Amino acid sequence: TKNASRLSDKDMNEVVEEQEKIIKRIGELLPFLSSHFKEVLIRVHPFENKIIYQEYSKNLTNIKFSNNQNILDDLKCCSTVLHGYSTAGIEAYLCGKRTFVTKRSKNLPNFLEKYLSIVATGSQFLDKKNFEKVINEYNFVSEAYNISRKELDKFYGLNISSTKGINIIKENIIKEFTNNDRF
Repeated sequence: TKNASRLSDKDMNEVVEEQEKIIKRIGELLPFLSSHFKEVLIRVHPFENKIIYQEYSKNLTNIKFSNNQNILDDLKCCSTVLHGYSTAGIEAYLCGKRTFVTKRSKNLPNFLEKYLSIVATGSQFLDKKNFEKVINEYNFVSEAYNISRKELDKFYGLNISSTKGINIIKENIIKEFTNNDRF
């Protein structure tokens, strides 16, 4: 909640506004995803409202909503993940999935830009304009993948399990947000 956060009300409002924009961008991509993939599974972030995604997908019959508690159950049945800048994207990337994010707003506060950059590691930007090109040409053995993997290996260590990698990411994000010099 806002009262439990170390963020100021202004910073918290900027986070919420950016998240709302990201949700809208994902919602606008749902028809494209629906037409490209046989089935689209939406795993709603615990802080998000499922109703928003249901509204965007109400006429798309191949969109399903996950009820799984464990993200790994969802990752086992997908090839591609579009995430809203959450650590689920890194977990998907570390599990070998193709990962994408929407573009983010310009001129975000430094702390938010830094966080979004971290959780976008390994993901390619996807929007309505580049959808066909990116989704069809995305090559998992590309140079971009190698660079991202090297970044993750450098930051988190070589040849670690995805579970250990996620724990390291979580600890670093908590450290970033609890560092008194940042706020």
